[in-house]
Amino acid sequence: MERLQFDWVTIFQGESINWIITGLINTVLITVISSIFATVLTIILFFFKKTSHHLITILIDLLTSIIRKTPFLIQLFFWYFAAWNALPNYWIETISNYSNIKIFEYDIYLFTSEFICSVWSLSLFISVYLIEELQSGLNRLSKGQKEAALSQGLSMWCIYYKILLPQGIKNAWQPIISQYLNLIKLSSLTSAIGFGELTYHIHQIESFNAHSIEAFAIGTFLYLILGLLLSTSLSYFFQKKS
Repeated sequence: MERLQFDWVTIFQGESINWIITGLINTVLITVISSIFATVLTIILFFFKKTSHHLITILIDLLTSIIRKTPFLIQLFFWYFAAWNALPNYWIETISNYSNIKIFEYDIYLFTSEFICSVWSLSLFISVYLIEELQSGLNRLSKGQKEAALSQGLSMWCIYYKILLPQGIKNAWQPIISQYLNLIKLSSLTSAIGFGELTYHIHQIESFNAHSIEAFAIGTFLYLILGLLLSTSLSYFFQKKS
């Protein structure tokens, strides 16, 4: 039986290494930007849910239910194939004019339909889970804190921002970190709509020189490193804040 041969040198030269670096840069960019947007969306949706009219709360709960009960890939396809194409042509053309930037010698395509739909899908998907993790952290707090703050005349915004949320985050920081790690893993699915992140370019290497085992091993290792860096940095941040 023929022995399996590995060729690691080929992966680290020529087009293969360029694809890996480009995919890694795109993965880091989409992870960082989506994490920021997910955090902002979480804050906005959470405060609207807690401080707004009952109808708005129902709509947010409905949105949360839909997102949690449907696969992420289906949502990604919806935003890319349906929602994006429903935009006015002028918007699409204007955005496309700013879709190519240069990072070192690599072409990184931002503001494309693939990039924008990927960021939006990831941000919205992760934000509804972050809201649930925040709520679980708040459920562990005494209800008397909110009542005492209300009796002092504090606004609902101030109560959550100054008193309840810091404690809720402290109670739920580990599940919150897990959701950001899920974002990194889910970003690999954006290759399904043609976004050139790490998984997309790993498949390119597989098709280009048939070194699939080496390519996927390197891709797995890079995802592991990214996950460890994100987990370590967020753990340090939350523990320092607490």
